[in-house]
Amino acid sequence: MREFQTSGFHVEILPGLPGMSSLEIHQFARPGQSTHSEGTVLAVNGPEKGWIGNFQSGRFFMGLTDVFPFQTQPSVCVSAGGQGYRLRLDSPKEYAVLKTFPVLGARNISEQDWVVLWDFTRLEAHSATGVVWRTRRLSWDGISITEVRRDCIMGLGWDAANETEVEFRVDLSTGEHTGGPTNVPNF
Repeated sequence: MREFQTSGFHVEILPGLPGMSSLEIHQFARPGQSTHSEGTVLAVNGPEKGWIGNFQSGRFFMGLTDVFPFQTQPSVCVSAGGQGYRLRLDSPKEYAVLKTFPVLGARNISEQDWVVLWDFTRLEAHSATGVVWRTRRLSWDGISITEVRRDCIMGLGWDAANETEVEFRVDLSTGEHTGGPTNVPNF
């Protein structure tokens, strides 16, 4: 189990939904998705009240399951089996389903108080209030992050035309990149 403190809230990933609880249970799902199954379960205890969150899974076998806190606001990004969510801990009824799918990896960028997530082809940076930037395609299929620096993220993307991995570098302030495969379609 993973747990942490952020902005006066204690957050813990639980092994499952509690059999009985006095806390309100909130369901999180992408539009049209059923909420009748157990997903990634968080217990949140705050200054005023606590709650339980059941985050429906993206059901992607390689999808990330984890929680990433923001430090300047009581907010988190949650990835449940590859399905990403962003929400404020003091207002759980209002949440965003992230465009990145499946979420395969994520890193906190503490200097900017961002979370950078990635799927097979792109990176997307989030602040506590929304998307900061989204890269163009960095790979035909598969991203590996090799280093995070103060000003950039470096990694490898697949160049299908040349059947090799190629390096890329993403500027953290803009989301613009150099490197990566050539002639990759941007859809």
